[in-house]
Amino acid sequence: MVVFDVIGDLAWGESFHSLRDGKLHEWIPAISSTVKFAMQSSVFEEFGLSFLTLLFISKTVRRQRVTNYQFSEQKVNERLKRGRDRGDFWDRIVIKSADDNMAGEGMTEGEMLNNASILVLAGSETSATTLCGMTYFLLSNPEAKERLVQEIRSSFDSADDITMVSIGQLPFLNAVFQETLRLYPPVPTHSPRVPPKGGAEVCGKFVPENVRPFLPLFTWSYVDTVKLHVQLTLNSR
Repeated sequence: MVVFDVIGDLAWGESFHSLRDGKLHEWIPAISSTVKFAMQSSVFEEFGLSFLTLLFISKTVRRQRVTNYQFSEQKVNERLKRGRDRGDFWDRIVIKSADDNMAGEGMTEGEMLNNASILVLAGSETSATTLCGMTYFLLSNPEAKERLVQEIRSSFDSADDITMVSIGQLPFLNAVFQETLRLYPPVPTHSPRVPPKGGAEVCGKFVPENVRPFLPLFTWSYVDTVKLHVQLTLNSR
C-alpha cells in the first residue's frame, strides 16, 4: 500500500489512498492480471500459436486486463490537465510531448496510455516485492540486520539528512539490495535482447539477428556458469 500510494502521487498527481482507506485499490488486481496475461500469452506467441490465447486464458484475466487500460486512460487524462509544474514524473513528459509529440522527443497520447500501467507496476509491485524479500532475508540473518541498522542509524542525525544522494553512499545498504535482487528477483520473466542487424557476439557465442538471447534469472547465483546457460529463443516475429 505504501509504495502504491507513493507511485500514485509521483505519477498521477494524487495518492491512491490505500493506507488511508485501509484496503488495496482495485487497480492492483487489474495490474496483476495484466502481468499474468503477458506471461501466459508469451508461451503461445513463442511457438506461433497466438490464435489459442483466447481459448486458454480465462475471461477474468482478460477482463481485468481491459480494466487496467481503462484506469490508465483515466489517469493519463487527469494528469495532463494538471500541467507541468508538479515536480513529478510527468512534468518532463508533458513538456517534451507537446502537440501530441510532434517534435518526436516525448510520447504520443497512445504511448502515454501504454506506459501508464507500466509506471505503476514497475514503481509499486516490484518495489513491494523486493522490500518484502529483503525484510525476510534480514530477519533470517540477524548479524546482517544489525550491521545494516548500525550503518543507517550512525549515518544520519535527522530524517532531513536522508536523501536519494545520501543513501547512495551507504555501501552495506546497497549490498543488501543487490543481494536481495540476486536471490529474489521481483520480475517474473527474463529480459531478452534483440541483436543488431547481422548478429552479435554474446558471452563468446555468435547470435544471429533473428534470435533473441536472455539469461535465466537464477543463473546469476552461479556466476561461473552464466556463460554456459545463455538460452537462445527463436524470435516469435
